[in-house]
Amino acid sequence: MPSSLKPLFDRIWQNRQTAPLHTPNLRVEAAAARLGDGAYLLDLGSGPCELLRYTRGFRSVLAVDFSLLPLQSAHAAGAKPVVANFSTDALPFQAGSFSAIALLAALQYADDPRTVLSECYRVLQPSGQLLLGLPNMRLWTRLTKLVILGRFPQVSSDLGYDGGTRHYFTRRDACVLLKQAGFRIRWWGGVFPRPAWARWWPAELFHAEILVDAVKV
Repeated sequence: MPSSLKPLFDRIWQNRQTAPLHTPNLRVEAAAARLGDGAYLLDLGSGPCELLRYTRGFRSVLAVDFSLLPLQSAHAAGAKPVVANFSTDALPFQAGSFSAIALLAALQYADDPRTVLSECYRVLQPSGQLLLGLPNMRLWTRLTKLVILGRFPQVSSDLGYDGGTRHYFTRRDACVLLKQAGFRIRWWGGVFPRPAWARWWPAELFHAEILVDAVKV
């Protein structure tokens, strides 16, 4: 990530550290429910690596973020922290190092999402799993803001313009990017229904985030 954005995300994590880590995280819970077992899990853009609260099927979990602040909590939770600018630089790991990768609410900050997904493909083992979570721009409330109000919908309330978000995705965008990188889509679903009681309604229109389960082929 460009150095000009690092101070922004340091401030964001300083604000988030005031919230207790034991609060429910529907995004992480949904991803953990899809994760298989394996030796090594890479939590890319991990923040404090809340996946550790739900995942016990891996020998080792590496937490990668470009901000040191949340990695201190990740280390205390038992993850191996790595400071790396995954949004612009190659990942500091050998090819085929990981059984699975979780990339949750992080790809939207990358300079080029295709480069990040190519790096995920490289460091995954054959048949390795990638769980990709993204804001859903086809959510009905966001479409309403764009079409009716003429305002581009924001997806984050963090500091800075839209919390530093650089890219916006639909379910189809995510699947195309994954297929271009060499992944096969096994499943996709939604997280954070809007309204909350619309859990079983079509995820592409009624969930604020999408989650895609893909495998390296």
